[in-house]
Amino acid sequence: MGIILKLLSRVLCGGLIGAAIVISVLFLIHGNEAFDIVSRNIDTVIYFVSLVLACVLFYVTLKLHLNLYKVGQMVGGLATGYKFLSIGFFNYSLVKTDNGLRWRKNDIAGTSGECVMYLDRDIDIEQDSAPYFWYHAGGITTNIIVSVISIIIAKHTDNSTFMGAFALSFFTIMAFVGIGMALYYGIPMKFGNGTNNDGRDILMLSRSAHNRRIFVRSFQMIGEMVHGTKDTPKEWFSSEFPTGGNDYYGIISYISYIELLECEGHWDEARIAYERLGNIKPKLPLFFELETASGHIIAELLTLNRREVVEKLWTEQAEKFTTGLCKYLPSKLAALYAIELLHNKDEKKALQLYEELQRRKAMFYLPGETAMALSIVEQILQGCNKRL
Repeated sequence: MGIILKLLSRVLCGGLIGAAIVISVLFLIHGNEAFDIVSRNIDTVIYFVSLVLACVLFYVTLKLHLNLYKVGQMVGGLATGYKFLSIGFFNYSLVKTDNGLRWRKNDIAGTSGECVMYLDRDIDIEQDSAPYFWYHAGGITTNIIVSVISIIIAKHTDNSTFMGAFALSFFTIMAFVGIGMALYYGIPMKFGNGTNNDGRDILMLSRSAHNRRIFVRSFQMIGEMVHGTKDTPKEWFSSEFPTGGNDYYGIISYISYIELLECEGHWDEARIAYERLGNIKPKLPLFFELETASGHIIAELLTLNRREVVEKLWTEQAEKFTTGLCKYLPSKLAALYAIELLHNKDEKKALQLYEELQRRKAMFYLPGETAMALSIVEQILQGCNKRL
């Protein structure tokens, strides 16, 4: 969805720049006669202006529906036992902190912030009542409701005036965009990075109690991090290896298990587990490949420290993914620190990253993850006998 927005904004900007250039050239060559040229081609001008306006309305309504989708997801989650952590609107995120709700600028390129929620330990996953449906269906339902309302308004709008015609166009596009988004998130499928959309998640969770348990445990793990706990019970996740790259929730469970090994300082076991995961057939989906790259690199650097292995893992995509998230995820910042100190041997850059981690540690909204990142940094310092 972010790619669509980026493409649309570029087309829109390009069209406006192109129009400005054409008009400027007309006036430079023909002077005041340019007005006559425009008037003789008024149909073309009107068509172009209408096209630009349609693009603007499409962009605006798409942005609105994306934010309404997140609100719907939040409402659906809150109604079924989830706790609120953060939600993004445009370039800002509303974040729950120890001092109440705070607005923070969202600097991750290509995103407008996600709806992040968690579950407490008291959710009984053995009663087969795992709360998954409305967390996934809330956003889709909101898009559909807003689309129906938009259709009703458009049907009763008088388009005999300019404002009426504008309102008709706005609500018509609003309805079609909402229906399109509902289909995009509701029809079961995988995104390009290998993650599930809501429809596919609902389908997979409805068919398997095992998947539902993993789903709930992953949100409870976030809850443990929120409460400052980095020692999540290991029995929450299975050490059983996924059946393949298509075993979506098996992969999530296994990655969570590796993270628990890291929490306990079992880096050799974590490295071996990462290596097994990297060789899985069929291949690991792109998102999981990028997500695990930083953890795998830390495990490698703290154990065998093979330069060729680190360079193979630290691809351009992995670097872009990790650096793009380091302002929000302390684990990514710790990974960058490890790479600079142990792989690139750049103590100055490592010091800057260490200071940034210390400076931002109160801003991260998962205290447990922050504690884990600081623990990793201390282990690195102890391992190489360096003191900053």
